[in-house]
Amino acid sequence: MRIFRSLLLALLLFSPFTQAFELLPMVSFFSDHGAKSEQFFQINNTTGLPLPLEISVKERNIVGDEEETLKDTDDFFVFPPQALIPPGKTQMVKVKYLGAPLTSAKSYRVVFSQLPIKDDEKHSSIKMALLLKSMELNLEATI
Repeated sequence: MRIFRSLLLALLLFSPFTQAFELLPMVSFFSDHGAKSEQFFQINNTTGLPLPLEISVKERNIVGDEEETLKDTDDFFVFPPQALIPPGKTQMVKVKYLGAPLTSAKSYRVVFSQLPIKDDEKHSSIKMALLLKSMELNLEATI
């Protein structure tokens, strides 16, 4: 069992996805109008490979102790919605609230999905992609 734990830890530490990309900021507060309705986020590709990403915003819903549910929303504009970030480079992403004025606060999540890259290999291989759902947007109502 001890060998298994050590092997698992080594795989996690040396996995290419442990440092796939950095996202700044991780949490952001928006307003439903004005200057705080639009913000920019920085994605840093910390790998030696191109990083293809798709960015989308989902509305969060949490009821009691249940797991959160995410549903598609048109309340935000994301530009660019897809990006191919070269190794060691940075991409800025603009996120703007376009929804109706709010009467109460809402919570959203920005989802960064790593897209697969076409591969010239003819033999079978395992392909992995990273899905980061930790970006949280809190939209405060202004009454």
